[in-house]
Parts: sequence; structure tokens; C-alpha cells
Amino acid sequence: MQVGLLVYGLDRPLAGIGRYALELVRSLRRVNPRPDITLLCAGKADILVSGNGFKHVSLPGSRLLPALMTWGQVAVWRRARELDLDIIHDPTGVSPFGIAKRSTATITTIHDVFAWSLPGYSSLLDTIIYRYWLTSSQAKTDAIITVSSQSRADIEKHLNADPDKIHTIPYGVNANFHPMEAHEYNQVVEEKFQIRRPYLLYVGALTKRKNLERVLQAFAVAREKCPDLLLVLTGPSSWKQSPIESTINTFDLAKDVYLTGALTDKDLPALYNGALLFIFPSLYEGFGLPVLEAMACGTPVITSNVSSLPEVVGDAAVMVDPYDVEAMAQAICSVAGDQSLRLDLRRLGLARASQFTWECTAKKTVQVYNEVGTY
Repeated sequence: MQVGLLVYGLDRPLAGIGRYALELVRSLRRVNPRPDITLLCAGKADILVSGNGFKHVSLPGSRLLPALMTWGQVAVWRRARELDLDIIHDPTGVSPFGIAKRSTATITTIHDVFAWSLPGYSSLLDTIIYRYWLTSSQAKTDAIITVSSQSRADIEKHLNADPDKIHTIPYGVNANFHPMEAHEYNQVVEEKFQIRRPYLLYVGALTKRKNLERVLQAFAVAREKCPDLLLVLTGPSSWKQSPIESTINTFDLAKDVYLTGALTDKDLPALYNGALLFIFPSLYEGFGLPVLEAMACGTPVITSNVSSLPEVVGDAAVMVDPYDVEAMAQAICSVAGDQSLRLDLRRLGLARASQFTWECTAKKTVQVYNEVGTY
């Protein structure tokens, strides 16, 4: 079976979708029997190609998303014909398949439809993709993979997708995210970044949807009882960034909030391990990979009681209403001030995270390939 796997955005800091594509491709190499995969590269994919022996071809002129959705359709079709592909899998959710070769089956991973589920929090491009492009393009796709029951329900509701062609396959967690000894993570936390402990950690894009303005407000309230706490915000800025700077200034938090920017894969596990607790009260997630990474590191988690997050964390985290600043502040104080609770959350989180592996994600994805390939 010849599979073309579209890779996009791997030449920039990885967000959740880029991380999914990277881990999926790496894990597909270990599946037995392994599908014959060629990477269709929209832009550079050195992180996968260099030294890994992957077959790969370029999609010229398709590095940027609008180009991939337009001219990229022609490039995808040409590669499908040249390589005699049986299947093209797009793990980015863009579905540039409008004029794809009819004899080639198509699969799209749609991670979420937040532009529908959380109106007003999307860029113009995201709005176009989710509200207009996917609504029509998914009808031409042979199978849809999504990452949670919540996303599946949203896709059925908002995209009017055929339930029979939707497959729910959760993310996994990389083995690099694991408990570390203090001397290991302190080399990064204290020596490299000069972050003092104890600190509260957030990981993810610094966007409005991630609810960071309320995180800062809750942190300001919590510090009245826990004055030694520091807040570390880790991740790239993006469209509609929450008014972080103004909120920091309003609550006089400049000395107590540390923004690291995007971190490397080598440094991120250390930041998780060094944290007293991890907070991720996002307003909407298709999955919420950072909570899984935090649990895999043994870090106690506070997260939202909405969207997919409850099904990811199970009973292994403290869940709060993401719109309730006081409840969030109370949760921070409760976890920060109770070592027994933190130990319980650590134990439960490690057990919960162990249920999610990229190997399992890859095996279930190959099952979809086999099913679609028999059409």
C-alpha cells in the first residue's frame, strides 16, 4: 500500500497539530507490517527527513497555508499520479483534495472545529478553513480521523459529516516526557532559564482561546495566600494573543511572571518536572496534549471541565470552570498547599498518561488505511 503523508509547518515552532504529525510519522515507521510511506512536504521537513531515511518529495510553492489550499491541490494531484499513491493522508486538517486523483483515497485528521464551537476566537484564515472550506471538502474525503469524542461530536454537528467515516484515535505522549531527578531538571530550570521555584506552569500558544488573562487574574488572587509562587508561561505568541502584558501590569505581576517563548523538545520536559503544578484552563481543546505531557512527567494538573479535557485527564486532575477566576485561584491554592493531594495527583496522572502511546495511535491509523484501501 502506497501512502502519501502530507507534512506541513514542521519548519517552525511546533504547536499541537505539528507535534501530532511529527510523532505519527515517527511511530508509523515502527508499525508491523509498516505501510510504504512517502512524505509530501509542504515546506521544509528537516526534523523528519534529515538522517531518518524517509522517502520524501516536495510540494512546490505550498509552504504557506493559503498556497497549500489552492495551488497545493495541483501539487498534491501531480505527486499522487507520479507516485501511484493508493492513499493520501493529511494530518493537518486542511484537506487540499478538491481536485485530487480519483483513484487515490483520501484521509484527513480534523483535530477540532473550534471556529464553530468557540466563535470569536479565530483568525480570519481559521474561520474560512473551518466554517467554509472543511464544510465542503470533508464530503470529498474517504475517511476522517479525529482525536477525541468531543471533537467527533463537534465534527458531526458542525460539518454535517457522515458518522460512519469518522474514526476517533487519541494522541499519545512521547517517552521524553517522564519523571526526572531534581539535579536533571534543575540544570534547565535554574541554571539555563534562571527560574526560581516553586512555580506554576502553563504550556501552549499564548492565544485568547487558552484563557491566559484569567490565569493571570487567578494567579494574582492565589499569591495572596501563596506569595512565593512564580508563574511561568511557555509557548509562542499567536493571533489574538490575550492581553497578557496589560494584565500583568494591572496586577503588578511583572516580577512574578516569566515568559520563556517556545521551548525545544529537550528543555520542555525539565520545565514540566520542575513545576509545583501545571495549569491549563483552556476554553476549548480538541484534545489538549500539554495536560497529557504534564501528567506523564508526574506534575499535578489543574485544567478545564469543558470540551475534551475531562475525557483526557479522567480522574487524574483537578478540573475547574475556566470562566470562574475565584474557583481557579482556589484550586491553585489547594494543590499548592497540600502535598498529599499533589502526591495523589502525581500517582493518578502517571497511571492515566501511560494509557496513551503514539505506537497505539499509529497502529489504529494503519487500521484506517487498510479499511480505506479496500474501498
